[in-house]
Amino acid sequence: GGSTRTFEISRQSGIVTLANSLDYESRTSYVLQVSVSDGLFSSTSQLIVMVLDENDNDPQIAPLNTLSIEEELDADTFVDMVMAFDADSGINGELNFAISPASFTYLSINDST
Repeated sequence: GGSTRTFEISRQSGIVTLANSLDYESRTSYVLQVSVSDGLFSSTSQLIVMVLDENDNDPQIAPLNTLSIEEELDADTFVDMVMAFDADSGINGELNFAISPASFTYLSINDST
């Protein structure tokens, strides 16, 4: 099979367009060789395309276990750690945890990773 083009350029106007969608998690940048010719002379340059990350991935949480906790433990006693991951980068990949319902006061959570 042939290669799939990501970008196209109009031969008449030089306008560069997307031929396929971009995904930051797959590739963060592209370096394109662009050339122009008048039939006798030609020139070549590079066009660098930086892909910006969008918040397009759902966070994934590891399966949770059933816990058995002794009664009358001190406040702030560690009982478990919830593991989660988001494939997005930067601020888009930051996670915040919460316990529901909010009125459940027996447990507290450090809400940021």
